[in-house]
Amino acid sequence: MKKLNNKGQSLVEYLIVLPLVLMLIFVVLSFGMLIYDRIIVVYASAQSAEFGKEILRRRELTLEEKDAEIRRTAEEFTSYLIFCKDKVNVINYDSEKIVVEVKATYTFILPLLNEILNGAFEVPISYKTTYRLM
Repeated sequence: MKKLNNKGQSLVEYLIVLPLVLMLIFVVLSFGMLIYDRIIVVYASAQSAEFGKEILRRRELTLEEKDAEIRRTAEEFTSYLIFCKDKVNVINYDSEKIVVEVKATYTFILPLLNEILNGAFEVPISYKTTYRLM
């Protein structure tokens, strides 16, 4: 009986498995970044609303200055977003409450799949925080 030569078999198996392992690593990293950006959106909304509550109590600032300070705070926190685009900070307030909503669109880091599926890998992230003014 003749012995078969299996020298190239391990290389072929490696080349078959390598793209799957790399895809799995990128998917795990993408979801980790999505969770990180979601945490930043929640934190930006909560901190901006809390800061806005304190700013609205100050009587020495005009209404425009108060609004600018609250928006600056929200923009400062959303600057830490990594893979998000289209960041929107919606701030509404009256005599009873302040509402801050932060919206962003997360794009996965797999650009090839993103182009093939026509943006199906874009996830909207939003969070709304409401504080009562007392």
